[in-house]
Amino acid sequence: MLNHFQTHLLQQAMDEADTITINKIMPLLFVDYLQSYAPVLVAYNKEANIKAVDIVSLKRLNPRIRFCCLFIFGEGLVKFMCRNNVREYFKKIS
Repeated sequence: MLNHFQTHLLQQAMDEADTITINKIMPLLFVDYLQSYAPVLVAYNKEANIKAVDIVSLKRLNPRIRFCCLFIFGEGLVKFMCRNNVREYFKKIS
């Protein structure tokens, strides 16, 4: 998991489109992260308003989740997953 400094550094890199820094930090969170994802992550940050704290929260709440889920699921569902443990949520409603 990232500490506050790393999270801030990641957000700054996403805002500035610093793919080098993004590529150093993101593998700490996601084992399936590839360097070619950095430009897509920058665009997602701007267009979908998904921030570094959201990504860290997503991984903390859903530890088995893979990076590719950010692109598979819609923006609304990704934001929901950033705030909730999806597995626990579905246990409650079923």
